[in-house]
Amino acid sequence: MNIKQNLTYLLLILILLLNFAVYFLFNIPDENREPLTSIPYLLPPLLASIGGFFATKNYGLKSKSGKAFLMLSIGMLLWFTGDTLWEIFEELLDIDPYPSVADFAYQLAYVFLCIGFFNLATLAKVHLTTKKIVFSSIFIVIVSVLVSYFGIYSAFDPEATILENVVGISYGIGDLILVVASIFIILLSLEHFGGRIFFSWITITLALLFTLIADIGFAIYYEEYETFSIYTKVLDQLWIIAYLLFAMGFFRIGFILKDFQERLKAIK
Repeated sequence: MNIKQNLTYLLLILILLLNFAVYFLFNIPDENREPLTSIPYLLPPLLASIGGFFATKNYGLKSKSGKAFLMLSIGMLLWFTGDTLWEIFEELLDIDPYPSVADFAYQLAYVFLCIGFFNLATLAKVHLTTKKIVFSSIFIVIVSVLVSYFGIYSAFDPEATILENVVGISYGIGDLILVVASIFIILLSLEHFGGRIFFSWITITLALLFTLIADIGFAIYYEEYETFSIYTKVLDQLWIIAYLLFAMGFFRIGFILKDFQERLKAIK
C-alpha cells in the first residue's frame, strides 16, 4: 500500500475513534453533547461519497462499472445531504427533522444505491449454483421477515399523521430493496474470492448489513432515539461504522484501479 492509501485508512480509523470518544468517553452533559457530535457524525457519509467518486474517476465514466459507481456515489452524497439537513433542522433551526425534506434525500438515495448495486452485479456475471441459490433464498427470507415486521409493520403508528406513517414505512420498503441488493453484493464478493478486490466487497457487504441493523433499530426505538439515550449513541455508531466501511471499500477499489493503471502505463 502507498502512503496516500495508508493515510486514508488511518483517517477513517481516527474518525471512528473520535466519534466513539465524543459519544461515550468524554464527560459532556447531554444538552451540550449533540452539537459536538454533529461535525464528527457528518464526516463519515461525506468520506463515503468522496470514496465513491474516487472509484468512479478511476473506472472512468465511459465504462459501465464507472457509471454504476457514479450511482453509488450519488446515493452516498444524498445520505450525506439528508444527515446535514437533519442536523440543520435539529441543531440550528430547532425544528423536528422527522418528517422533513431530509427524509426525501435519504429515500432518494435508496434508488441510486440499488441501481448501482444491481448494475455491478449484472456486470460481474455472477455464476449461480444450487448452494448460492439456497443460501440467497434463506438469507432474503429471514432478513425480509425481520425488516418487514420491524421496519414496515412496527413503523405504523395509529397516533401519527399520514405523512409520518408514509415516511416511516417507506424506509422499511427501502431497506427491503437493500436486502436484495446486499445478497447480490455477497454473491459478487464470492466471485472475487481470493482476489485483491475481495476484501473491498466484503467491506461493502458489512456496510450494508450495519445500515440495515441501524435502520431497523431506529424504526423500533425512534422515541428513545430522540432523547439522546443509549439508543441514540448505539444507533449513531452503527450508521457511522456503516459509512466508514462504505468509504473504506470504495477507496480501496479506487486505489487498486489506480495502481493497476500506473503499472499498465509503466509497461507501455
